[in-house]
Amino acid sequence: MKEKIIYISSFIVVFVIVTIGIIYFNSEYQDIFHFNFAKTKTVDHKEAAIDTTSIQLSELKVFLKQQLKGFVLDSLKTYVTKTKTDTVINNVVIDSSLLDSLKNLKNRLNKTNLQLAKQNATTKKLEKILNKQPDSMYVSWTKKIAKLYETMDPSKAAKIIQGYSDNIARDIIYTMKQKKAAGILAEFNPKIANRIMRVK
Repeated sequence: MKEKIIYISSFIVVFVIVTIGIIYFNSEYQDIFHFNFAKTKTVDHKEAAIDTTSIQLSELKVFLKQQLKGFVLDSLKTYVTKTKTDTVINNVVIDSSLLDSLKNLKNRLNKTNLQLAKQNATTKKLEKILNKQPDSMYVSWTKKIAKLYETMDPSKAAKIIQGYSDNIARDIIYTMKQKKAAGILAEFNPKIANRIMRVK
């Protein structure tokens, strides 16, 4: 905006200087527009020269005002129109780039959701398999350890089994023969026995 104002003001200053120069040289020479640079005849009456100069200056002022007003208005209209157009174009470009980014993000989100759905399906299948078939090593371990505790004294076996977590203790007791398991449970603290034998 400052550049436009500087440009306009410098144009006006140059225009005024050139116009004053034309007026001055036109008064000094006979016809400068036809390249007749012969000196004009001097008028004896100074007042007549002053009157014609003042008339020419007043006409020049009116002319300059009209030209200047038209030029400034045209320049401002052009600048405002161009600025509005540039702003609209910039906004459209920004909006379209945002829409493109949004589309890309939606596509990535859809791909990620599909991958998650596949992973969830796989996880559910694996959970079903794991829930149906307990770990074979764990099952074989509980069978071996249950046989071992069956051969032990019930009070000693009860002390050891109480040290396991509730789930492991429950699995060991359920793997034992009923009479041996009942003997070991009789040696348990009643609160612990109740907690271990509670339904999952």
